[in-house]
Amino acid sequence: FDFYRAAILPDREESLALVWAVERFAHYLIGRTFELETDHKPLEAIFSPTSRPCLRIERWILRLQSFRFRVVYRKGSSNIADSLSRLTVHSNDNEDIDPDEKFLILTVLESTAIDISEIEDATIHDQELTLVKDSLRSGIWKYPEIKVYETFQNELGLVGELVVRGNKMIVPSSLRRRFLELGHEGHPGESGMKRRLRDRVWWPGMDKVIKKWITDCEGCRLTGLPQKPEAMQRRPLPLEAWVDVAIDFLGPLPSGEYLFVIVDYFSRYKEVEIMTKITAKDTVDRLRAIFKRLGFPRTISLDNAKQFLSWEFRDYCRGCGITLNYTTPYFPQQNGEVERQNR
Repeated sequence: FDFYRAAILPDREESLALVWAVERFAHYLIGRTFELETDHKPLEAIFSPTSRPCLRIERWILRLQSFRFRVVYRKGSSNIADSLSRLTVHSNDNEDIDPDEKFLILTVLESTAIDISEIEDATIHDQELTLVKDSLRSGIWKYPEIKVYETFQNELGLVGELVVRGNKMIVPSSLRRRFLELGHEGHPGESGMKRRLRDRVWWPGMDKVIKKWITDCEGCRLTGLPQKPEAMQRRPLPLEAWVDVAIDFLGPLPSGEYLFVIVDYFSRYKEVEIMTKITAKDTVDRLRAIFKRLGFPRTISLDNAKQFLSWEFRDYCRGCGITLNYTTPYFPQQNGEVERQNR
């Protein structure tokens, strides 16, 4: 910690030591819940979920967000020193380089391009493209294996040992997988990968291969956009009137009153009652009056209003032999018939 020793407070020095220790053993600690013992008691408060430290320590805490741990205070007299905390380590100028930065540098320096000479060599040894070159030179297309190339023979040409279609190089079969890997670097979507490869290369059936490559990519499946939700299914219509009905409350109105709406799914017939109170008892009384005139339905679709969830309401419907179909909370579309009438 030579860089920080010029002017650093004890709390910050201990905090930095904690960060260093966790990152030092990250391979063993990541994904685990662990306790971190320290003989510096302020660290318990600094690394607690409710702490509000200074900006420097807050940045260190952010570096440890991927770890699940709890700081536990332990007196220095009972915290036996070990070789990791007391063993002298000689200074090394390269210690300031983070291991992750080394990995990133190596990744950048690694060349992934395909040399043109490698493509020429693969084209020479590719049986399919050899037949294409023979057909282009002779002008006679007699090989059934290359029938797909014959349809656009006027677009084909030879550049040295390479076969081209317009300004695009035709990739031999032995190198197509490597071109797919290059085209999918950074995990672009299907359209992005097609656009990237179409600008430079071509081969028969390339679009289908790209689509399958995207589908089979595990990284794209894990981080891609979720599938669209399944479309809502229309509920089956009853075969006769007053079998399935839906009920709901509308209001309060400016007058302080409520509208109690009941709709028949078969005929779209609706009853509207004006109510000043919408308790469970009042709701049951209104239903009793309506059912006395029209009869009992088989099912009632309704939302999760407290009146409909009350014991008194459910007990009344149970006694009348009525099945209650409650909608999903916060999803009024499930009771769409009566909601549409409420408009």
